[in-house]
Amino acid sequence: MKNRSSPINIEAMRFLIPVLCAALVGCHAPEPLERASEHFQLVADSDTSTDAEMQMGIDRGEALYAAVAAIIPPAFPLTSVIRVRLNGDLRSQTPHIDKDGTIHLYRYSPDEGGYWALFAHELVHAIGFDHAREIGALDWTALGFYNEAWAEFVAQVVDPEKTGFPLYGFDEDVVVGHWVLQGGLSLAM
Repeated sequence: MKNRSSPINIEAMRFLIPVLCAALVGCHAPEPLERASEHFQLVADSDTSTDAEMQMGIDRGEALYAAVAAIIPPAFPLTSVIRVRLNGDLRSQTPHIDKDGTIHLYRYSPDEGGYWALFAHELVHAIGFDHAREIGALDWTALGFYNEAWAEFVAQVVDPEKTGFPLYGFDEDVVVGHWVLQGGLSLAM
């Protein structure tokens, strides 16, 4: 039996697949959301955030920026505009800063602070990111532990709503045990 195959028109498929998806299951393309202020550029889309969350991020970010900047010595150059990406509900990825200095936040439960659970902690990393990259500190072997400790200490000082490091609904002993099993201090380096 002969295998009959016809060439597939890729351009037609790129058009038809979203149309078929929308017709069959009501798919929609999320709308981009963006808010900016003096020190922040927040980005998300309508599937991962709301206008109210975006505005809350700007308001909270500016207040935290001022509080963190007040703690850091005046001679230390601060990153002037910080990009923040709101990525939706927490699943397997945790808040972090990428290689370009963008803060990636994930929405925790409301009891744990939603998007803002680790915002102050990540902001401490981001506020000095440009300077750290400039002097080569991002490559320092010992930076991880001290950088994480500094970020958590400052976050506890400047954020009155921070209740501690999120425990993801588990007892503290379970979280610490998991952390040790996964590599402990080496995770912060």
